[in-house]
Amino acid sequence: MKRSHGFYSKRSKNLTSKKRGITKLLRVFAVGDNVRIKVDGAYGGVPLRFNGRIVKITAKQGKGYVIEFRDLKKTKNLTLSPMHLETV
Repeated sequence: MKRSHGFYSKRSKNLTSKKRGITKLLRVFAVGDNVRIKVDGAYGGVPLRFNGRIVKITAKQGKGYVIEFRDLKKTKNLTLSPMHLETV
């Protein structure tokens, strides 16, 4: 019998394949560190436009970090979780 190719046909397989370890969530950075934005596509929430940028951590906010960088002559701030950051 032919397999269905509907909208939800691979949904359960995709949900189980997104299992990740917690080591990325437990990373600790200090205020003033330079880090690189590395977007983890399994979790999303970060524009790919900023992927690969080296940024400076300015503050800690909850479980995430506030980062600051210049983009087109403007200073921008983003709040990211540690799973999207890596040390330089």
